[in-house]
Amino acid sequence: MTLYKKIKNKSLGLACFMALQIIGLTTPVQAEIAIIIDDVGYRATDKALLSLPPEITLSILPHTPYGKELADLASARGHEIMLHLPMESLSGRTLEPGTLYSSMTEQQITQTLENAIAQYPQIIGVNNHMGSKLTQMTAPMQAIMRVLKKHNLYFVDSRTSSASQALVVAQQLGVTAYRRHVFLDNEVDEAAIQRQFNKVLHLATKKQTVIAIGHPHPATIAVLQKFFTQYTANAIALQRVSDLAPAQSQLAQLSKQN
Repeated sequence: MTLYKKIKNKSLGLACFMALQIIGLTTPVQAEIAIIIDDVGYRATDKALLSLPPEITLSILPHTPYGKELADLASARGHEIMLHLPMESLSGRTLEPGTLYSSMTEQQITQTLENAIAQYPQIIGVNNHMGSKLTQMTAPMQAIMRVLKKHNLYFVDSRTSSASQALVVAQQLGVTAYRRHVFLDNEVDEAAIQRQFNKVLHLATKKQTVIAIGHPHPATIAVLQKFFTQYTANAIALQRVSDLAPAQSQLAQLSKQN
């Protein structure tokens, strides 16, 4: 039985903690995971995220009622802050204020993004909210990356489309970029989230850099709290996104992950 199956068949708490200690006895090279919680800013209850380890990154939507307060509080506790940038999706539905659309000119994209960046002086990176349409389009992504380069911000491709051009464009324009490997909570149920978190651990044992994205659901927070109250960095290290290897190594993995 593989280590992953052993973890998968048990609860996430003590079983995962013990498994990581076993890995640490036989694995001299540390693998890395990073966790981003996005969709932050609309609810006062998002403050529960402040109980999580400071290595977990919070990505905050622009123009939200609690965004600035949460950015201030989380940054003071050592969390990296990202901008969760709304982008046009293939569904065609209207998104939040500050959404970037393919119908916009380069100037409109630039100004909309500049306005969003100005809201949170703590941000050091950006990831896309939705964006299954816009991330496939080279010209809009070039406009976005030029702004990020100007502000020395990294980009995380949430990979809402397997045809995304974000990493390619970022590399061409010299923007540090990363990609999401696992969504933790497409199914908002503790057991399902645990299975997804086990998948993160499984990928990490293969010596990959793994980036997971979750959302501020009580179930997601509960799973992460359960694990990290027992976590000791050994074979797998929890890292801030900015401490990970950037786009070149991520691009090398891209064809293997889709």
